[in-house]
Amino acid sequence: MVKSMRPVSTDSSCDAFSLHAVQESIESRNLPGFWLYSAEQNAFLLDAACASILEIGPGGIWYPTEEVFRHYSAEDNDIFQRFAADTSSGDVLSEELNVRYADGRTRPVLISGSVLKRDADGRAQLVTGYLSRTTFHGSQFAYEVGSDGAWDWDGTSDRVRFSASYVSMLGYASSADIASTFEEWADRIVHPEDRATTASQQRQILSCPDYGDYFECCVRLKHAGGHYLWTLGRGLVTDRNREGKAIRIIGTNTNLSVIEDSFIHVRSRLFTDSLTGLLNRDCLLDRIPDYEKPEYQPLSIIYADVAGLKIINDFLGHSAGDQLLIDAGSVLKHSIHKEHESYHIAGDEFLVVLPHCSLLQCQMIISSVSVILRERMKNYPDKLPVMIDMGGATLGEAERDNFKKMLDRADLRMQELKTSHRSQSLALLKEWIENARGEKIVIRDERKLG
Repeated sequence: MVKSMRPVSTDSSCDAFSLHAVQESIESRNLPGFWLYSAEQNAFLLDAACASILEIGPGGIWYPTEEVFRHYSAEDNDIFQRFAADTSSGDVLSEELNVRYADGRTRPVLISGSVLKRDADGRAQLVTGYLSRTTFHGSQFAYEVGSDGAWDWDGTSDRVRFSASYVSMLGYASSADIASTFEEWADRIVHPEDRATTASQQRQILSCPDYGDYFECCVRLKHAGGHYLWTLGRGLVTDRNREGKAIRIIGTNTNLSVIEDSFIHVRSRLFTDSLTGLLNRDCLLDRIPDYEKPEYQPLSIIYADVAGLKIINDFLGHSAGDQLLIDAGSVLKHSIHKEHESYHIAGDEFLVVLPHCSLLQCQMIISSVSVILRERMKNYPDKLPVMIDMGGATLGEAERDNFKKMLDRADLRMQELKTSHRSQSLALLKEWIENARGEKIVIRDERKLG
């Protein structure tokens, strides 16, 4: 029978890393959700994060296998079923699947799992692991989530087993090197400051069902190297005796530092332009609400357009055009000696965001960059000529101003400057290309200036 599990949360003694903070972190960073599969119940236990990823309902309860499988394709379901059917696929699962939602949406997720128990025929009886949202196919994050550790405690013998991934996470050679019993684990592996809180509260769950069957805790575990890892521990009581004492608990520990590092890496990849190394348009859209906050005011921007990209592409090839964009991005990033963030937002268009910068300061910066560009062409005549038209604007110039209106003003001012410079820029670019190619060229459409 599928039954509901009442969650019991246990807090660490460390205020800086309380469970409440961890739960907020999980929600804000899309950390993985915990799941447990029981062949005996033919069901999955999903925590709140996992249930949220699947949009299946509340967390902390058991869901029939067929209800969970409805959210995946037949091919994806086969992956899990083959993994659970026998030992030929190994005891660790790490795959990218696609979740299907009721409104027709699909979204890639990473699933990782470890077999805790198989029957005599090799069929998995208990499997536990994590589910995580992802935006990258083939991301290394699947491996990192899969490296989190699973454990299985037998209350009758007080013996505890740790999965190979748990052993690897803590840097030990074998499960026996960590601990053989719960008390040994608490004494040897758990940080002394956490031992009196986390371990003692888990003992309460072991002794009486009134404290619930499911727990989460933030606990520091000792690595073989002598330092401690912050982990998020989750456990489930699967069996109790007639007196209500737990006789079987299974669970996992997630290395929080690994997950945070992974998301920092993923976020960096998401928000960085692969060509120029500058921030990209997605990052700008993500940051706009912050830029409009009072602590960034006065806020100014520079809308920049690189002249000649289309002509360079046509006459010198796209590799030269790429180099032009790289050079332009470098100038915008390194020639402004004031707090700023530089973006490559599209094609030949760049944006520089200047917190704590007035309109007058912004105009002075534009003039300074223009001088640097002229000096660059004068001192390095063999390099591609970087000509950038720039328009500045400041938040608050207009009534009921916002970032979009400011962006439109800067774009308009840039376009006006670009129009006035068009003939001069075209002539300079044409002369440089002819010198580089050793032949005359004909540019029939000035719009190609870009």
